[in-house]
Amino acid sequence: ADIREAMAHPRDEPEFLPARYYDNTEKNYAIYAQANFSREFGDMILDGQAGVRVVRLESELNGNRITDGVVEPVTVDNSNTEVLPAVNLRLQVTDEVFLRAAYGKTIKRPNFADLNPSASYFLPTETGSIGYGNGGNPELSAVESQNYDLAAEWYFGEASSLTGTLFYRDIDGYVKYVANEEIVDGRDFSITRPVNSGAGSLEGVELAYTQFFENLPAMLDGLGVQLNATFMDHEAENAEGVMEPLPNVSDESYNAILMYEREGLNIRLAYNWRSEWYGSFNEVGDQPGSSVIHDPISSLDFSINYDVNENLTVSFDGTNLTDDVANDYFGGDSSQDARLYPRDTYIRDRTFALGIRYRM
Repeated sequence: ADIREAMAHPRDEPEFLPARYYDNTEKNYAIYAQANFSREFGDMILDGQAGVRVVRLESELNGNRITDGVVEPVTVDNSNTEVLPAVNLRLQVTDEVFLRAAYGKTIKRPNFADLNPSASYFLPTETGSIGYGNGGNPELSAVESQNYDLAAEWYFGEASSLTGTLFYRDIDGYVKYVANEEIVDGRDFSITRPVNSGAGSLEGVELAYTQFFENLPAMLDGLGVQLNATFMDHEAENAEGVMEPLPNVSDESYNAILMYEREGLNIRLAYNWRSEWYGSFNEVGDQPGSSVIHDPISSLDFSINYDVNENLTVSFDGTNLTDDVANDYFGGDSSQDARLYPRDTYIRDRTFALGIRYRM
């Protein structure tokens, strides 16, 4: 009551609002077993781990959904058990060259807020024909993925390497955000909610190079560079069985980091870039386009840490130093009609932070 009064609200308990009521209780149980192994094949060594994890979830969700002014209680009970095997193999070909293979099954539970059945509604603006809003989905299921990886690694220096990885993900239930028409109090709204996709896949290759340079002048001793690039193909079924790109996943991304480490001083200058990606999909017929696609974005970030002594560290960080903005568009389902109409131009924060950390 004192807090409510300090914030200029009445001391009495606030009125119960069904749209804001949301309760979700989860109980998780897990057991696992793992075995390590190693075997020699001539001059080569094969080692690795094999294991399995069994997890059980018991959850009860209670909330309210309001349709046309009518409050509808929502209760969802869910209990399921998942068996998650994993195998990791490493073949040491020489002292510097390794080959790796891995398989595993993983799951990702829905975000807590995404399960809330209620929604926020906003009346149409002067340029809009219907209202809009966003909400959750109490029927969301966990995302399941069968993961396969093959990698080759060459360590040509004490802290230098060149690696390449092929990966494939067999995905079921990837979460995307879809706008559908809903009627509330006799008004039409375009409401965006999370839904599970059908079967899908993500595959690609990742290349990485790291090197700290040797035989440099004394002041440059500790200078290094780290480069990596990722190329991917991805798709999943929508509710109609049509394959669509996975949302929030770019086909390409690149990172370049200039590093300097010397006598307690650690400096990083990092440039990151990712290609365009689909953000959400729209099922409301009179909206301009069936998707939202984001332009490529990049960021130049900087960080410096200095250990004054074994207890005290001073740091300074800067993000988005070039103050880049971002744009997205209403578009269709393919690259040919990705930019039907401009949608948003938004500023990405440029931030600076100074920190002091003391360890006892």
